[in-house]
Amino acid sequence: MVKHVLGKAIWMCTCLFVCMFAGEHFIVEPRADLRYGYSDKFVFPGRAYSLKGEPLYVIHEGDGASRHMTFVFTMFTLMQIINMFPARKIRDELNIFAGLFSNLMFWIILAFIIGGQIVITQLGSKVMKVNPNGLSGSQWGEAVAIASSILIVDLILKFIPDEWFPKLGQDSADDRRLELKRKAQEERQ
Repeated sequence: MVKHVLGKAIWMCTCLFVCMFAGEHFIVEPRADLRYGYSDKFVFPGRAYSLKGEPLYVIHEGDGASRHMTFVFTMFTLMQIINMFPARKIRDELNIFAGLFSNLMFWIILAFIIGGQIVITQLGSKVMKVNPNGLSGSQWGEAVAIASSILIVDLILKFIPDEWFPKLGQDSADDRRLELKRKAQEERQ
């Protein structure tokens, strides 16, 4: 389990930092009035200042929160939502969708979280410090696509041996393995 927690945390941080510091180069902005002349097709940087200290979004703060940072927030939340599927399986099982439709509570919680995220992103405005225009359909699609990469990372992590990662606490599977090893040694003697 440690490998999944560490691996996914590293991947999520990487995605967030790339979107935060380079998002203005690949997050599409379909509305020309929200580009502020910075780019001909991408979102205006939502950081207050550039890495050189030059003012960026700080001069547009009167327009509300940036779509760039709204995208980053939404993408982070979507990564958590999509991670709910592989998190249901804790023994490196490959089929993360097994038994998916036998748990009604999972679907109720999932629907509540997704619905809440949509409402917050599209209608949250100043209360939740998101862009008053929410996100466009293409931006939602891009956020879902990037967030879905967590499924690929999860699949890759399943093939990495647990022994390569630190162990925290005792696992019942470890107890069974140790018991089988002890019995095998006793039988040999």
